[in-house]
Amino acid sequence: MRFKTTIVLLIPLLYVVLGIRGNICINSSSLQAVSETKQNSFDNLIRATSSDWLGFFVRGEDFVNITGQLVSPETGEPIPNDQIEVYLNFSSGKSVFIGTFSTNSQGYFNVSFPVLSTYPIGNATVWIYYPGNPLAGFGPTSKLYEITILGKISVDIKLSKRNLASFEKNVKITVSLVMDNGTKLKVESINISLYVKLNTSVEQFNVTTGTDGSFTLIYNFTSEGRYEVQAEFWYNGTNYNAIASSIPSAQYLIAEEQYVVDRTNISGIPRSLDFDSFNVKWACVISARINGSTSLRVLRNYTYVIVSGKYINATGDPEATQLVFTLRGSTFNESYLINTSVDGSFTFLLNITPSFPVGNYILTFNDTDPSTSDFSSILTMTVYTILSVVDVNIGKHYVRAGDYLSISGHVVDVPSGKYIGNASLLIFAKTSTFLFFQQNVLTDSLGRFHVNILIPADLMEPNVTIGINIISPDSRFYFTKNYTTQVLIWRFLAAFIRVNTTMFSWDLIDGAVVSHNASSQLEFFAKSVTLEINITILDNFLRPYNETILCTIEISNISRKNIEIYVSKVIFLQLNETVEIIFRLSVPENEETQKYELHIHVSVIAPEEEITPSPSDLRPIFITLLLALVIAVSFPYFKKLMIPKPREKISEIMRLIDITIDEIDRRNWGKIALNIIRLCDEIGEFLNVKWTPWMTFREFVSHISRHAPKKIASSLNNLVNSYEKIVFADRILSHRELELLVKSLIAIRNWLSFVLKRKER
Repeated sequence: MRFKTTIVLLIPLLYVVLGIRGNICINSSSLQAVSETKQNSFDNLIRATSSDWLGFFVRGEDFVNITGQLVSPETGEPIPNDQIEVYLNFSSGKSVFIGTFSTNSQGYFNVSFPVLSTYPIGNATVWIYYPGNPLAGFGPTSKLYEITILGKISVDIKLSKRNLASFEKNVKITVSLVMDNGTKLKVESINISLYVKLNTSVEQFNVTTGTDGSFTLIYNFTSEGRYEVQAEFWYNGTNYNAIASSIPSAQYLIAEEQYVVDRTNISGIPRSLDFDSFNVKWACVISARINGSTSLRVLRNYTYVIVSGKYINATGDPEATQLVFTLRGSTFNESYLINTSVDGSFTFLLNITPSFPVGNYILTFNDTDPSTSDFSSILTMTVYTILSVVDVNIGKHYVRAGDYLSISGHVVDVPSGKYIGNASLLIFAKTSTFLFFQQNVLTDSLGRFHVNILIPADLMEPNVTIGINIISPDSRFYFTKNYTTQVLIWRFLAAFIRVNTTMFSWDLIDGAVVSHNASSQLEFFAKSVTLEINITILDNFLRPYNETILCTIEISNISRKNIEIYVSKVIFLQLNETVEIIFRLSVPENEETQKYELHIHVSVIAPEEEITPSPSDLRPIFITLLLALVIAVSFPYFKKLMIPKPREKISEIMRLIDITIDEIDRRNWGKIALNIIRLCDEIGEFLNVKWTPWMTFREFVSHISRHAPKKIASSLNNLVNSYEKIVFADRILSHRELELLVKSLIAIRNWLSFVLKRKER
């Protein structure tokens, strides 16, 4: 800050020491002036020896144009590619900054700006200022020009009506004077001539304005026809004196038919005119309102609006009759019959249903008598609707950095409940610091949308905001309800398992957190024991991980030669901060103390589909524990070659697949789960894979996958996922999950069909 201040203070010193100066040579039409200089002074504002008057300018109509050249006063050389500033100063002391203008390669410039209708009338000064360029050796200079700003006076006619029935007898005509900036000229005793013409007949009225600057005439008509009205104001004589006594700047006002010649003379007739007309017919009059007003904005949501009014016949009397009420829109045109009462009044309820197209409507009325004209109120109505984002499926509450987030949903017209096809959406994802995803999406013919968002792998922030904004087709008729939500982000999880007082913990990194990790096992000796199992899973931001956890708990008696499964339980846990599970193991008193092995197997289940990681995702301790578990249960080694069964077995499996697909169509969840177990059992038998007592269902299917072709391994895995969600999570499958299950069943059937054909050959 001190450095900047020093430079600012040194600039004046540079002007003084270097003797910097500049000069403006300005040409405007035939005018030319060269300013004088004051050397060796920082306050080197060069002013003209006398002011130059550029002429008259009518505000709201004219432009001020000034051309000139910026030159050095010593050498006469032009100052190229530099900038000058232009200001307009008024006699009231106020000023307006017009703008900055540039010189060209020869130092020439052109200043042009409009004289706005908001500028005050009278004399004003155009100040052209060059701030100087100390580095180039030029000091500041300026030039002044004077202009005279003129304003115009207009005469204005206002009619109470333009269409009148003959029984109405008269019309109100109001005349007044108006300035060119829109303000009313409130001057008393102004003489205005008013003419009313019908065909060749002309009536003249000489009127004088009152204290408010206007005059009102009640004109009585006796014939039908089109009447022309003309008001004439002369800005001279007594009118000028009356205005000058009230407005000091009256000398700068001119009439509408006056104009400026060569910027120096005012020419033309000092007269202002205005014209209008009204029609008088043999007609009825229908006055109406919609909800008590002449215009209405309404939501198409089964909303009733009240159309009410009164009917007066051509003789000026109310009567009971039938009216035609017409409602017109750009794509809508309907008519309704309305009956009036004996006093001419009527009321009609109009139901604005969701079937109404959005847009602007005009409401008109007519009677059923063709011999009379109809002068009715013209009402306007705007029908709008609301679009909303609904059925949004984010898919996951937690998202791992580097994974895709799937988002789907619908756009619905709220009043009708109908899905909107081809609706335009802007979907974005951002953290508190940057926007990393933004995409325009259109809904399909069923109003659906879907997008996959890649969460950056290097994202270190804990939250991502997802936004879905509807792009309104027309903001006049469509209101939008947008959608925003937050998704939690993690890069790794830490799992903590405490069995009684023994704590086990590990980190689940990358893909391992959404697949099976290694089991924890603990040996203990007991006759009777109570086990307390406490599970806590936190993400890298130390937040409790609140997704569904698959936990397999198995207690085996390994004191004998044959392993005996004492307890085997697969449960789904909805974690909060901690989850405690208590098991009580009882052994008969007269039996020897036994040796038991506890296996705890924790998996984080992905909401959409389980992902199997590569072995490199697991830490060495997991591999060691997994090998210990494999040795403990000593699974038999099965041949990898497929041993085909008779064709009857294949046909039976294929028939079971068809039955399962039928049960899926019926949403019979119990039979679906049962058929999945039967199907996997049959496939295991077909591949010579047996379901031993110590295997969980998932482990059994995992063995089947090792002996089946790789292309159906994922299909088998999806069968297990579906079974566990139905049985253990106790929930129905989503539409997407059902589609994936059916695809898996069809893939297995296609494989069996191929095997069958191959066997027959």
